Amino acid sequence: MTTSAGTVQGAVRPASGAASLRGSRPMTTPSTSTNTGVRPLETNALGVQRFREDRPSKSEFVTIPYWESVEAMSRFAGDDPTRIHHLERDPEFLIEPLESVRILIIVASSGRFTTDAEDGRVIP
Repeated sequence: MTTSAGTVQGAVRPASGAASLRGSRPMTTPSTSTNTGVRPLETNALGVQRFREDRPSKSEFVTIPYWESVEAMSRFAGDDPTRIHHLERDPEFLIEPLESVRILIIVASSGRFTTDAEDGRVIP
């Protein structure tokens, strides 16, 4: 098994509060992270990590879902797992449209950690 990750990065307007909701692509945008955003990834991927950096003019995000393989990503996302599936409210939140999902093959990892879902703290 070759574990894969599909990364997406983008930026949202800080006043929208969407950065905290900004789920994960391959398939989502900030608008509805529970049912059509991050939730489907959390249920189907091996795991999902979301990162955010708040700046005065924007909040940048990176979302990384982990998959058993690129084939598993395709089963979830469709024939082209690099294709962004835009949601209806994307233009309301995103500063620029998302272009594509970057697919990476995980070749090594080390360490052990988890995060507290409530506040995002890393727990060793």
